[in-house]
Amino acid sequence: MSVPAPRFLAQLLLTVVVCAFMVVPVVLSVLAGLSQNFFVGVRSGLTLRWVGEVWALYAETIFLSLGIALACLAVTLVLGVPMAYVLARRPSRWTRLFEELLVLPVAVPGFATALALILLYGEWRGFRASPAFILVGHVLFTLPFMVRSVLAVMAAMDLATLEEAAASLGAGFAQRFFGVIVPNARYGILAGALMVVTLSVGEFNITWMLHTPLTKTIPVGLADSYASMRLEIGSAYTIVFFLMIIPLLVAMQWLSRERGVRGAGGDGA
Repeated sequence: MSVPAPRFLAQLLLTVVVCAFMVVPVVLSVLAGLSQNFFVGVRSGLTLRWVGEVWALYAETIFLSLGIALACLAVTLVLGVPMAYVLARRPSRWTRLFEELLVLPVAVPGFATALALILLYGEWRGFRASPAFILVGHVLFTLPFMVRSVLAVMAAMDLATLEEAAASLGAGFAQRFFGVIVPNARYGILAGALMVVTLSVGEFNITWMLHTPLTKTIPVGLADSYASMRLEIGSAYTIVFFLMIIPLLVAMQWLSRERGVRGAGGDGA
């Protein structure tokens, strides 16, 4: 039996250390949320009491956050897919400039984006106090991810040939777009949709500046629970957050792998 090379052992050790650095705090947080008493630890016994208290205290916050995320998804689909189509169909200096400007909300700190929105819409008190105000911030932040995801797929397609073939069969623009272009870009749209929902649910910086006591989202409620309540409550809130985010992340990984397998199959054909 050959002895592993020192380089391999060093890489393995580094991987284990990095994984432990990332995973151990998560495990400790989960155990704190399931323990009767954090200071005693698991020896105090396990319980779902704190998770139940989180649900009782923050159920409305959770539903509001999900509602904003779904609304954000709807808006970014309506805006992002046509934008990606135009950018892919008519590449030029101006469309590239527009694409770069579209990414600015991601490059600019979230607090700066939120401050700009407050300065612009702050006098509209009804709008300022509504979840729609947070939705605007989320759309600005997540729209580039939808556009980039769909654009990457559309740019790899021969849009002109597809549209010419559909037009030769008598299809109008709407039929070509929704019956040919969108189905062929479905993996990019699905990947963008999962990313938008994940980012919206977990977005904190913009939301922290835009929220009111009646429009807290999940990350804001998480910060509030850690700041004002027992550590067990905050840790249990983290568990609830994980239960919502992890399935989305797994779905993104599965979709990425599925696209890779199909792409390899297409290349092989």
